[in-house]
Amino acid sequence: MYLKRTVVVAAMLLGVWGLAPRAVRAQSEESKPAETKPGEQAEHHEAGEKAEGHEGHEGEEKEEPEPRTDFTIYAGSDFVRPGGLPRANLQFAIGHRFEWLLKDPLGSVLVFNYAYENAGTHGFFHTQFGSHSEDLGVMRDFHISEKHHVSGFNLLQAGISSLTGGPTVDSHFNFNENVGVKFHINRFNAIWVQETYNKVVTVPWYTVTMIGYTYSIR
Repeated sequence: MYLKRTVVVAAMLLGVWGLAPRAVRAQSEESKPAETKPGEQAEHHEAGEKAEGHEGHEGEEKEEPEPRTDFTIYAGSDFVRPGGLPRANLQFAIGHRFEWLLKDPLGSVLVFNYAYENAGTHGFFHTQFGSHSEDLGVMRDFHISEKHHVSGFNLLQAGISSLTGGPTVDSHFNFNENVGVKFHINRFNAIWVQETYNKVVTVPWYTVTMIGYTYSIR
């Protein structure tokens, strides 16, 4: 009986002794970081570079281009000199920015402008006497605030003014200079406040105070 117990105990000790190294080895292998082969490392590195490049490319695509074409509607009042009589002045303008004009000292935005002015001696909005002007000009704008919420501009224009209401339509050369401030609501909408000096040949010079709204597109 004693011999039988001794054999059983010895067998159990041998079994424990044989299993212990395996458990230790398995635990040590689990604690080690997974080793990768050289080929797998290269594949992981290349995949990581592609992922980073893809993310950077997506970031660049998300950047919206700056608007280049402006559609502007102005409403204002002339103050004829001499006399100071207020008269309606309504204008519509289209401006487009050209990259090859960025270094031009006069500006990089070419502008086409149509203006209707009440040239009568009475009434504010309209009489039979009117002035219809088609002008071409060049504009330079510059930022005033750091975050580009406010910008200033200078616009030089020249064109033809046609005076109606008389026996014939009289057309004369005109020149005007416009200075003002643009308040940017966002990238595509802005409010303009502008002062204009205008001179039509054979007509006394006058100034125009105006406010306008601009919608911009790419």
